[in-house]
Formats: sequence, C-alpha cells, structure tokens
Amino acid sequence: MLAYHQAAVELEHTFGDFVKEDVVDGVSVSYEFWDSSGSSEYDNIRPLIYPRTNVLLIAFSICDPQSLESVATKWLPELAAKYDQSILTKLPIILVGCKSDTRPQSLDINPSILQPDQGKALAAQIGACAYIECSSHTKEGVQRVYESALRAGMKPGFEGLPVPTNSKSRNNTSSGRNAIDLRDVGRKIKNVIWGGGWFHRSKP
Repeated sequence: MLAYHQAAVELEHTFGDFVKEDVVDGVSVSYEFWDSSGSSEYDNIRPLIYPRTNVLLIAFSICDPQSLESVATKWLPELAAKYDQSILTKLPIILVGCKSDTRPQSLDINPSILQPDQGKALAAQIGACAYIECSSHTKEGVQRVYESALRAGMKPGFEGLPVPTNSKSRNNTSSGRNAIDLRDVGRKIKNVIWGGGWFHRSKP
C-alpha cells in the first residue's frame, strides 16, 4: 500500500505511515496508513495500535500458501488472545490477496499459486466482509482495497476495539491493524495497517 501511495512498484518492508485524504461517496475522509510488514521484529510494537481499530485488513501473498495459512494460525489467534470473541465478531474484516499479477493466465496452472476460490473460502470461514485481490506492480485492485476499507470503517455501529484492560490482553503482544475517526463534519481515519495488516478509527 505504501508502494501504491508513493507510485513505486516495490518498497522494503518497514514500519511506517502516511496521511491521505479522499472523498468516498461524497464524504471527505482523512486517514493515516501504517505499514507494519507483518515481520516478527515488530511483534512488540503492533499491539500498541490495536485500540480503537475499526476495520481489519489481513493481507497474504497469493504465491505463498504459507502466508494464507498464517491468517488462521497467526493473525486471528493473536487477536483472539487479546480480545473476547463477542468484540471481535463486530470488527469488519477485509481479506486481501496480494501479488495478483503473479497468477498464471494460461490453462497450465502453477499449483503453488493460490486461486481466487481459496481466498473467498477463507474469507467466508473467518467471517470477512470482503475478499479482494490486488497487485502493487500493476496497481490493479489497490484502489478497491482503499475504498472498501473506508466504506467499512464509515459504517455506524462499531466504535472500534477497546483499550485492553484485562490480563488476557495485557499478556499478549502481537498482530496488526488500524482505525477511523468519525466526526460531524467529514470523517477522519487514523491508521490503516498493512502487512498482516489492519485499519482503525480513533476518536478526536
């Protein structure tokens, strides 16, 4: 997502952010996007941005089956270790398949390349509100990821993940995500995290 924002094809995985403004469905939206890269070296930092998360973006590479498995074996368990299921069921999740340009277009399908049906099946399994594929190389689908996240975060009814207060959440430190800030005039999104990534909203 940082590569898309900076009009680059590839960037090194890092923990950084940018602020962006858009108009979605006639509503002015400003938000801060964080790239957490999903690397284990940031396991102790990512939890600091969990609170007030409104929309969760979970990204995996369609040319890396292990990254798809990590959705169920790493990212969701990290969330479950910090928050009760009653809270997590209210959190909108968007599952994103990255590197869609690597999928062969011929009938000779490379078995290591994940197919759209596999992503859609996992999205249904985890209760995601959408499954979207994109490519930082061709930029295909990236705008849809942005707009889908913003629309999901702008919907009323969920005020974001709470600040952890119990021992369950304090004892665990790993995951990624971000938040949106709803205001009477326009909307402000404070954090969208990518790379095992998430998106969240915070109050002023």
